[in-house]
Amino acid sequence: MDYTLLFAWLCLALVCAFEFINGFHDTANAVAPVIYSNSLAPKKAVLLAAFFNFLGVVVGGTGVAIGIMKLLPLDKIAHSGMAFGICAVLALLIAAIIWNFGTWYLGLPASSSHTLIGSILGVSLVMNYMDSTVKLPLTKVIETFESLLFSPFIGFMLAFGAMHLLHLYVKNTDFFWHPGRFWNKYPKTWIKSTLIGSSILVSFAHGSNDGQKGVGLAMLILIAFFPTMYDIPGIIGGTEAIPYWIIIMISVSLGLGTMVGWKRIVITIGEKIGKDKLTYAQATVASLMTAITIEAASYLHLPVSTTHIMSSGVAGTMAHEHGKGGLQGGTIKNILLAWVLTLPVSTILAGGIFYTLQAIFVK
Repeated sequence: MDYTLLFAWLCLALVCAFEFINGFHDTANAVAPVIYSNSLAPKKAVLLAAFFNFLGVVVGGTGVAIGIMKLLPLDKIAHSGMAFGICAVLALLIAAIIWNFGTWYLGLPASSSHTLIGSILGVSLVMNYMDSTVKLPLTKVIETFESLLFSPFIGFMLAFGAMHLLHLYVKNTDFFWHPGRFWNKYPKTWIKSTLIGSSILVSFAHGSNDGQKGVGLAMLILIAFFPTMYDIPGIIGGTEAIPYWIIIMISVSLGLGTMVGWKRIVITIGEKIGKDKLTYAQATVASLMTAITIEAASYLHLPVSTTHIMSSGVAGTMAHEHGKGGLQGGTIKNILLAWVLTLPVSTILAGGIFYTLQAIFVK
């Protein structure tokens, strides 16, 4: 009996699991400001984030997805047999899911993007080790690393500068209060609308960038299982070769994942990055600058980390309001530790899993 179709669907189910975990891992980035500021009840905020994450994947294009695929030696996968391709995709998926779930469980705002890129790099390095004729796509790898490295600093600087402009031009002091100050539990309508709008933008941006990573993974599976049906030049040359059902499948997975798991990281975003509570102005600025940075990266077909950009944006607003001493050293160290460890850990983990799987199943 031919189990090809069954195994293909099992691998696609793992991609959906990755996107589901990605959804609840990164949900807090969009909903933290509106929940923390009491602008929306948690259920409403999460449902809103889920819908716009879904919408971001559907209409966000496929440039990032194709960029993700280019990080792997696709010719090697397509022409080395089905078992080889399955081992490669399974290795990077398993490694990414393990690290994503682990950091979420510990409440660390680690990056799903860093995890996935590290996993892909680990598999590619092992392929190169096994066959020296396999050329690593170094130009694309360097370009991707640069986007992951510099985007948090861009988010920090944009947020810092935006806070400066707000103080110059916004004279209503209510905007610079935090929830609970002077019994100010609920924000005024115009502040609430601003916070909800910025949350929507982050959710959409997250879907349009992170969701495409799942699309890229799903296409790698189709290439591995059905190389004659999905030719590499056609896929890399345009979006018409990416089936629409793949986009919908990833959209639903990300949207559903967004609806759970938000509590662990909301408190980190709202209270543990800075020594003071997040004000309405800071929450709005951090969200808007995060959305702008992500959309700029998506336009350039580059994957970025929503988690790190949002954390950096919040840190930028805290640095402006309270100076260097306004940041909580322990939380910043944990975020930096997760940032530093994610790439090497996921690279080693995925490479080890791939080497073991192909040694067992590839003849």
